[in-house]
Amino acid sequence: MKNAKNIMYLTFYCIIVLCITVSIYASEYHEPYSEAITSKMYLINYDQIVTIQDKNNKGKVIEYSPKNDFYINQFGYEYCIKNVCLFFSTSIYNAGGFNFFKTRMFSLYYSFYKFACDVYYYDYDLYDLYEIGSDSDEEKFDDYSEPDVSSQHYGANLYWILSDDFSYNATFKQTERQSKSAGSFIVHISPYISKYKSNEILIPENQRIYYDNDSVLKHVDIQSLLLSIGYCYNLTYDGFYIAPFGYIGKEYKNVEYNTTIGDKEKTQWENYYKWGAMIGYNESDSILVLEYVNEYHFADSEYAEMKFINKAINLVIGYRI
Repeated sequence: MKNAKNIMYLTFYCIIVLCITVSIYASEYHEPYSEAITSKMYLINYDQIVTIQDKNNKGKVIEYSPKNDFYINQFGYEYCIKNVCLFFSTSIYNAGGFNFFKTRMFSLYYSFYKFACDVYYYDYDLYDLYEIGSDSDEEKFDDYSEPDVSSQHYGANLYWILSDDFSYNATFKQTERQSKSAGSFIVHISPYISKYKSNEILIPENQRIYYDNDSVLKHVDIQSLLLSIGYCYNLTYDGFYIAPFGYIGKEYKNVEYNTTIGDKEKTQWENYYKWGAMIGYNESDSILVLEYVNEYHFADSEYAEMKFINKAINLVIGYRI
């Protein structure tokens, strides 16, 4: 079990060293803007969803997710100096009303040569219990009282852009200009830790019969090393661009969780998927971009299968000075 943790920490250390030691890169297909500073505001619709299902599929799917409709529920701000970006976001509203600082995210981004990397931390405290297919809150799992669920996440991402012509900064950070349309395969490596905890048992009482020793599940801790390959194409014309992207990969992870007979650990390989698109305007001193992202992680215990889904629609408004 220690091998998974050691590999994750070693990878994180190598990413930091690589970020510090490699120089900036440019191409005739893209170029940095002459303005040194880029300032951006993010209006965010973000859902983090956790689903739990017994492995025999006899019980109902249990979902923890925010009560969000299609509206802005988070606000973010990013400040970039050349190829270094600092980002912060926080929750502002959901169906229950205003909820400032119920979720927070910090990240530090740096790009160099044909690489881009970031380190991040975020916590999330907006999970509500759902019964899939239920018509109203009152029908959820025989009125099982809602646990207070929260999560913490921290890690790093390293992206290796294989093509000289494609600019990761122009597409995802808007600190460069993609002067000609281009695409690239991208290798993605990410060591990370995620911790989910609850003050009450996550499995509603009328579903526990299907989970045996896992029926008292209250916390799940994940240490993971993610390896994926993706592709993104930036189709650009006169400052406007559209850039669909997608990743597929595997995660080597160590999962720790509680049971009726004590805490357990399980090492496993799981699939990983991510896709989305960017569409907007990135020219002169103006930035207006709409971003859509879907990301899927998986894990399991002895009797439960879990999905961890991140969905986001971001409106980015910015300028260069």
